[in-house]
Amino acid sequence: MQEPFYNIDRNDRKFLQAADLKRLNAMIDRLSSHGVRITERRKQTLISFLETSGFVSAMDVYNTLIKIYPGISYDTVYRNIRLFREVGVIEQFVFDESVRFKLNCTDGIHEHYHLICVRCEKTIPVDYEPEKLAAGMSDQFKPLKYKFDVFGYCSECNPEYAYGTTTSSNEE
Repeated sequence: MQEPFYNIDRNDRKFLQAADLKRLNAMIDRLSSHGVRITERRKQTLISFLETSGFVSAMDVYNTLIKIYPGISYDTVYRNIRLFREVGVIEQFVFDESVRFKLNCTDGIHEHYHLICVRCEKTIPVDYEPEKLAAGMSDQFKPLKYKFDVFGYCSECNPEYAYGTTTSSNEE
């Protein structure tokens, strides 16, 4: 049996695949290029995001890491998550009652927005230029940053509402 990359003997952690390792190395390179010191705890934090396909809270990440590092504090975990977000490695999403995080779905360099399925949490990046909306408001409003996410159902979770497949009950 192949040893896991992160050298932890835990049955509840998955083995990283080659694509995960490539993505991990890209995230480490990005952090390093921003002057962030790469520690084992930071690597494990990144790995916890790689092991999750959906959104996670800071508490979810903390609950994963405390099994490996019993003395780690929630504040340390949250500071690392905030650092990763500032560098563009992960993204933050504000839901109705919580803040959750996910690996960045693009290169982390250009601004992008999302369509988010409220059932399966699938995110679909979309290009949108909010600057065009703000251009007509130059005298009334000066935007500093943009936040634009659309919540709904993807075609897999609600095929009835998928683009181009809506049916009418009046069809013969």
